[in-house]
Amino acid sequence: MLLFFIYQFLQLKSWRCQFVLNGAGEGRLQRGEKFKLTQKAFVSPFICLFYIEADEELTLMMVWSDMCDDTSYRHLCRLLLASKG
Repeated sequence: MLLFFIYQFLQLKSWRCQFVLNGAGEGRLQRGEKFKLTQKAFVSPFICLFYIEADEELTLMMVWSDMCDDTSYRHLCRLLLASKG
């Protein structure tokens, strides 16, 4: 059982999701899929929670503040707050 959690932790440590988001609430994932924000985002100093719709599939995105540098996290927060969702 412990080996399972160690394996999952190591997999999570190398997991990445890169995306581009514009001011209109539309964006593109690393794989080239286009997406749009679908609901109002939750933004705090520690985490941003927002839903994206890509290929008619709804996905919850969670971005912790320490996943980005400070400038990128602030810019993401501003874009999410400005989007209509």
